[in-house]
Amino acid sequence: IFYSMFGWQRTGDQMWQLADQLGKGFIVGATAGRTTLTGEGLQHADGHSHLIAATNPASLNYDPAFAYEVAVIVKDGLRRMYGPEAENVFYYLTVYNEPKPQPAMPEGVEEGIVKGLYRFKEGTPAKADA
Repeated sequence: IFYSMFGWQRTGDQMWQLADQLGKGFIVGATAGRTTLTGEGLQHADGHSHLIAATNPASLNYDPAFAYEVAVIVKDGLRRMYGPEAENVFYYLTVYNEPKPQPAMPEGVEEGIVKGLYRFKEGTPAKADA
């Protein structure tokens, strides 16, 4: 776990070394996002660590919104890194520290979470203009 704003920016070489050594595991960037630490100034607002992380082909990067997404991503990560068909990848997750109520996981969204997009809930039909 490290401070997401400075993790890839200041220690990116270590991430490349991890990939070169076929390392596996989870790197968790804490207090991520543009709003988490804005009281500390813009230099503490992480809006770009995923752009830097995306340059490393061994890094699978996620910015989950809900706690259930973290659980699904970690489960998939364990399978991909240590399962029968293990891959030489590692995971970068950015997480937040705001205490917010978390919704229940909708049914059947696991694959979408791992792919990066899923329907959280059905929208309401638009009303036709008369």
